Amino acid sequence: MSVTLDQVRVLSTAPWFDLAVGAELLGLAGGGDANQVLGQLKMAGVTVDRVGATRVVEPLRSEYRRFLHAENPALYNAALGVFADFALRGRTTMAKIMGEQGLALTARTLSYISQKDDPSRVAELVDAVQMHLERRESDAAKVAARVLSTYLNEEDRLSEFMTGLDLWVRGQRVRAVPHFVRVLETDEVDKATCVASHLLGVSRYSEGDLLAATRYLERSIGALRQLNDVRGLVMTLTTYGRSQREKYRNDGVTEDLAAAVAALEEALHLAEDFPSVRPSVLRPLAQAYFDDKQIERAIEAIAAAVEEAPAGQERVDALTARAILFRDMGDDATYAESLDEALLEADIYDLQGSELARLLNVGAGRERRARNWTKAISLAQRSLAMGRKLEDIRHIAHSAHTLAAIYVDQIEGGEANRVDLEEVDSLLKESRKLLVQIKDLRGVAMIDNTISRRRAADRSTGSAAQHSADS
Repeated sequence: MSVTLDQVRVLSTAPWFDLAVGAELLGLAGGGDANQVLGQLKMAGVTVDRVGATRVVEPLRSEYRRFLHAENPALYNAALGVFADFALRGRTTMAKIMGEQGLALTARTLSYISQKDDPSRVAELVDAVQMHLERRESDAAKVAARVLSTYLNEEDRLSEFMTGLDLWVRGQRVRAVPHFVRVLETDEVDKATCVASHLLGVSRYSEGDLLAATRYLERSIGALRQLNDVRGLVMTLTTYGRSQREKYRNDGVTEDLAAAVAALEEALHLAEDFPSVRPSVLRPLAQAYFDDKQIERAIEAIAAAVEEAPAGQERVDALTARAILFRDMGDDATYAESLDEALLEADIYDLQGSELARLLNVGAGRERRARNWTKAISLAQRSLAMGRKLEDIRHIAHSAHTLAAIYVDQIEGGEANRVDLEEVDSLLKESRKLLVQIKDLRGVAMIDNTISRRRAADRSTGSAAQHSADS
């Protein structure tokens, strides 16, 4: 019995195959005895075995796969579907060589490719990748992007999305943005649209472009409602509420605060079926209630956020929010207690992230008020370094100002000899430039006040030097 080219080509569609998968693939190309065919291919050096699995050798595998994709897409898609079906139903032993995560993501991606015209496949793939990311499998989007690029032989809209998502989860948000923008160039309404527009909204929000953030977030909310994606709505409405609250804090328009409260209350209502996300909704809701002068409701919301948050990052975030809320209420005792709890929790779990960066900045402010310069500087420097790593413009601006303000306090206290004046001026310039960029007018006023203090401190110490902060 001779082996046909079609048989080799369908086998080339599988990254790996065992006997059962190989037999099913061969059935698409006329059948034949799988043991005999695979034995002949192995003897001819066309395939290679490893840990109970087989694959066609390179470069033959890529050449035959591309040929089949171009010349017989129906057979190509059917072959991909065979592999995906076996893997997703747990009817294969290939996890031994591909790993559980690699096999699951590859199978889900090939399932999407084999049935691209089915909109539900997009949601299945995006949901699968997000599930793996939530399990701290940080390369999930990268795996999906690589499989899409390899098996589609081109960059399509979903591979753009996965590439952007991979960059985003790795903290490279600036590089991720163009990929998400390209995802939204069509009027397609699917899960990729929802997530890309949400993350673009987050990006614009962090840059201070609240009008653009609102447009992206409203597009995401509209798509999520159309798809009836309740969990996605909870997350996006929460971000939308935060952005509208920020607009209110910038321009004082009460309609923005009302929109923030309404969005966050809807998110909390929808979160009844997703209790794990309730703390992330309750935190900004408490802040919005405080701005709306609903103090009792603010206290109730933040208490619930702390109570419901699991140990680790969620609890740190909740305690940080409680510290900031009670600081703004003038309750220094509860503020200090919450801050200490949050810092202890962060140290126990060795946590990183934007909320911790914010917490460190809050802690630096507290130590600054207590005139504990060494600790204040250490916390502020850690916070600023974390903000730079996260590429969070808003946080960089605020933490740079905190560090500069600590130095100015030292100068005013007669300790100018312990301060690098050029660093102070550099920090103030950087902070002001970024705050102007993100249109944070209250922040700019705060910086200008610190710059005025810096000038006055220069005059009081008799310094005749001209510094960049004076320009």
